[in-house]
Amino acid sequence: MGEGQSEYCAEVVNAIERIRRFAQKFHTNAEAALLAGSRSRGTARANSDYDAVLFFPSLPTGAWREVVAFEGQVLEVFCHDLNTFSYFRREIDRPSGKPVLPALVTEGISVLPPTPTLERARVIAKQVIDA
Repeated sequence: MGEGQSEYCAEVVNAIERIRRFAQKFHTNAEAALLAGSRSRGTARANSDYDAVLFFPSLPTGAWREVVAFEGQVLEVFCHDLNTFSYFRREIDRPSGKPVLPALVTEGISVLPPTPTLERARVIAKQVIDA
C-alpha cells in the first residue's frame, strides 16, 4: 500500500471511530450509525465536516438534523427512523430529483454492528436512487 493509500485509510478509520464515539456517547438508542459524505469516501478536505446518519427504532416527534461540535470537529447529523426516512424519500428526495440523503445512506460506512434497520434503510435508499 502506497503512502497516499495509507493516509486515506487512516483518515477514514479515524472518522469512523469519531462517529462511533459520538453515537455511543449521545445517541445510545441509535440502532444504526453511518459515516457518510466526503469523509467516508476519503475525499475530505482539512475543513470538511463529518456527515453522520443515525437510525432509531422510533422517533415519535419526527426526524431532525443537527450540526454539532464534537472532539473539535463539526458533525452534521441526520436522525431518522424507517418511517421518517421513507417519508423524506417519498416527499422530498424523489420529487426533487436530488437524492442526497439516500446517497448518504447507500454510500455510508456503518460504524455500529449491522442491523435489520440499516439493511431496510439501504433498500429504501437504493429504490430512490434507482428511480
